[in-house]
Amino acid sequence: MFNNFFINFFCLMICITLIGPGANLIPAAEYEYEDNTGWESAVEEDESEEERNQQKQKALKHFKLGKKYQTDQKYHKAIREYQRALALNPDMIKARRVLVWAKRDLARQRRFQTSSKENTLEALVKEAKDHYKRGRKYERENTPLEAAAEYKEAIRIIPGYPEAKEALRGVQAQRTLAPLPPAVTAAGSKALPAYQPVDMTSRYKVPASRQQRSSKAQQSIRAAIQKHYLQGCQMMDHGEYSTAIKEFELILEFEPEHREAQHKLNVAKKRHAVKVKKAKREAALAQSKGDTMGALSALRDIVNIDPTNEEALEAWEKIKRENKGIVDEIYRKGVKVYAKGYYTKALQAWELVLDIDPQNKKARENIKKVRQKMELMK
Repeated sequence: MFNNFFINFFCLMICITLIGPGANLIPAAEYEYEDNTGWESAVEEDESEEERNQQKQKALKHFKLGKKYQTDQKYHKAIREYQRALALNPDMIKARRVLVWAKRDLARQRRFQTSSKENTLEALVKEAKDHYKRGRKYERENTPLEAAAEYKEAIRIIPGYPEAKEALRGVQAQRTLAPLPPAVTAAGSKALPAYQPVDMTSRYKVPASRQQRSSKAQQSIRAAIQKHYLQGCQMMDHGEYSTAIKEFELILEFEPEHREAQHKLNVAKKRHAVKVKKAKREAALAQSKGDTMGALSALRDIVNIDPTNEEALEAWEKIKRENKGIVDEIYRKGVKVYAKGYYTKALQAWELVLDIDPQNKKARENIKKVRQKMELMK
């Protein structure tokens, strides 16, 4: 018995030596806690992944709707849907590609409508009314920045549009109803000091019912400012500086102290000027070399960047008059490069044909065909 006691005591001393005198047994509850933490983290990851998938599905719906509008030649609506798709899923490459195509189609459509001698005034009035109606629709949906953008476009088409001017003043008046939050900072944007918005409601006594209405209106404005700021940044990343300028100018109409929008607007204007200057140099160089197609392409780019550039428009028309067979020449070049598998170059050639001759059915059909092929490519 003494031997058994000695053996048990000796084993106990060995265990204490190996484990250490300060060692404690870990309660089962702690193991359970650690298991729960891992489980909660996994659930959060699943929820985050599910949310991303939902965003992608919404983006796909906007993309498909944009495709339908583009097929119906409703390019303005198509562009808006593609932009919404990219806002939900910035990695959607196919939406980025078709957005560029839709903008080119819209620019071509506008040039054709402006240059057409028949029903020009009627077409312009209809286009302006369409923008005005969309503005009213956005107002009813409580999206004032979108409404303001539509009214401004209507006024651009018909400067004396009284209803659009009055509606724009009404929408812009909403910016003084209540203070706006600090500017939204997008990823990658330059850090700037936050500003202090002016609290208009603290200066005047506002009825409770109006304060409630103001609060709802301001929530819509805040959300719209964030969306348009991110869209403007996105357009800058894609080199669409004229569109970015419109986005930032629209923000500043509603919140003049938006520091980030001010900074981005200045950058976009500088880059826009550089882009126009570069296109002018390319046009001049192409003309000096006798490259008619290159000159037309560069001039077309200038007009797309700056539709009011009279110098580029006159040079464009002059080259068309002096080169009667240029359409067939460019079309045949598109056929040759398409046969070699250079789809981008073929698309550029046929789009240029359509810019010169908007009624060219062969070029239109070929553009549709090559775009379908390019959409299947990654």
